Amino acid sequence: MKKMICVFLCLFLLLGGCGAPARNNSGESLSTDSSKQEESSASQETSKPEESSAPQETSKPEESSAPQETSKPEESSAPQEGSKPEESSSPQETSKQEESSASQETSKPEESSAPQESSKPEESSAPQEISDPEESSQSANAAWASAYLDIIEGLLAEYGEGQTMTYQVAEGFYGLVVVQLVDFDGDGQPELFCGFLPEEMAFQNEAYQRIYGYDSGLITLFDESAGHTGGVHPVSRVKQTKDGTVYLIQLDGRTEDYWVLSDGKFSVDHHVVRDLYTWDEEQLSKEAFEVWYNDFWADATTLIDTSYFAVKEGKGVQVLSDTQETIEYLRKLAN
Repeated sequence: MKKMICVFLCLFLLLGGCGAPARNNSGESLSTDSSKQEESSASQETSKPEESSAPQETSKPEESSAPQETSKPEESSAPQEGSKPEESSSPQETSKQEESSASQETSKPEESSAPQESSKPEESSAPQEISDPEESSQSANAAWASAYLDIIEGLLAEYGEGQTMTYQVAEGFYGLVVVQLVDFDGDGQPELFCGFLPEEMAFQNEAYQRIYGYDSGLITLFDESAGHTGGVHPVSRVKQTKDGTVYLIQLDGRTEDYWVLSDGKFSVDHHVVRDLYTWDEEQLSKEAFEVWYNDFWADATTLIDTSYFAVKEGKGVQVLSDTQETIEYLRKLAN
């Protein structure tokens, strides 16, 4: 009996000395809650810094307020201060500058120096040598002048120089009588007019006239008789009207053909019969014809008017002098 009482006392003392643990309403011990909180806070304090280094995992709003206050500075400082300088400064400032400076230093000198040093002298020197107006005009003039001189030399060899001779009371020409430069079509390139006849045909009713042109070579444009005013009076006549048109007048008695040069060919522009008062086949009264005829030739310029027979006193000397001046002019151009 005493032994049983002693056992109960020992058990009571043992249980009463240690004390019963306090419990909450749910029946769980407070010690477990406090230990759990200490474990969670310790785990959160130790684990959150590791999680905060990763910017994507620490910014979740589901976690407790304590880690948000401590981890936010680490989140803001870590990605903003650490990652941005590496992304912005190193690739943009260093690589772009190296690429731009490398491209500028290497490519620009090649692009700028090549055209400036090599192409510009060629572009500037080539047109200066080719397009010099004085040199080109001189060479062009020398070409057609030399060609015209060849024709003149041939006519001089065949007919001789122009001369005058007297028969009874009349005076006439023979040889190469007329040499004149006339721009028949107004293109700036003069044609060569030549009037001539052999000595045995002096005081006859015929003389010859030829017109030569030049277009990259010599061209014979007209080769017909000079015509005459009736009887034995051959005449070479060229006039320019007030509108600038140059006419070669070929006479046959009272008939007049007015030749013009167009597109490299001579053709009759007007046919006039003065005895019948017709103009280009149109019959006019005498008064109307005279008005029309006089108005057509009003203020006209006579370029050539040489009668090969019955030369007026002193006129023969002037004609031959003009011919010699033209020949000398062509020789200067050719040289």
